[in-house]
Amino acid sequence: MNRNYIEIMGHAGADADVKDTQSGRPMTTLSIAVTESWRDGNEKKERTEWFRVVAFDGLAKYAAGFRKGNSIMVVGKLRTREYEDKDGRKATSVEIVANAFYSLIPGQRADTQTAQEGAES
Repeated sequence: MNRNYIEIMGHAGADADVKDTQSGRPMTTLSIAVTESWRDGNEKKERTEWFRVVAFDGLAKYAAGFRKGNSIMVVGKLRTREYEDKDGRKATSVEIVANAFYSLIPGQRADTQTAQEGAES
């Protein structure tokens, strides 16, 4: 059995970027920072991984409300896409295509939105 599944929890690195695709579908992109920390003896160490997250349709409209610093959990799948950079060279990007967002606000109930709930009728 094969499954393409990823789940991350981190903070938005910037406000959500909202636009429409060439075909007119709503699309929102986010940059999510996931920081892990550990101790090496008495020294505290940290490493931050950055993830590009993209959402479409109703879920994109929901994600449009995310602002820099918001604590967010994302569930989705990894997608690799190739494109041509500004210098005309082939480049590759790995991104998470979101299926669900969980807005994590301390002291409040988590606000949840899934791709199915966010789909337009």
